[in-house]
This record gives sequence, C-alpha cells and structure tokens, in this order.
Amino acid sequence: MWRPATEIGLTEPRWVRAVEMRPGSIAGRKITHHAVAYLAQEDPDSVVPGSTDDLRGRALLMEWAIGKGYDLYRQDTGKLLLPGSKISWDIHYHAIGEDP
Repeated sequence: MWRPATEIGLTEPRWVRAVEMRPGSIAGRKITHHAVAYLAQEDPDSVVPGSTDDLRGRALLMEWAIGKGYDLYRQDTGKLLLPGSKISWDIHYHAIGEDP
C-alpha cells in the first residue's frame, strides 16, 4: 500500500464535472491493482503522507481499477474543490513475478 498526499494547487474554488486517473506508464499499469483518490479538504492538515489512518471520513474523488476510464458527473452536478485541498491517495500494487 502506498498513501501519499498531493497538493491540488488551486487558488480559488473550482467545480469539476469529470475526473480521470490512470497509471502513467505501461510498467505502472502492470503492477497497479487499484488506486483511490480521496478529497481531503475539510481538514487538509490532517493528511499525513504515508499515514495508515482510517480514510473513510474523507470524500471519495475517484477510484481507478483495471478497465475503468473516468467518472463523468450528471448534468448540473460535480465536485467542489477548494483552495488548499489535497488528494490523499490509497494505491495498492501487486507483484508480477518480474524484476523491476
């Protein structure tokens, strides 16, 4: 399990209507079992990179797994991202029986 946190980098509130994520390389696609992106903005200081704390209280932004492409929200809906927000990642890798 790998649980980093990344800054979103917004300076003003912004609505998103679609979210897409996927491993960025062929090698990453071979070893990534799933990735969950939590939106951490109610209390951004509580996100600690590498933390194994229970993340169920954070808003789900998107989950990626093999075969999934993106999430597209219905008309007139979306997710509000606030300045200072972070994405708290929960990424699970699996062995493929090859040397890196």
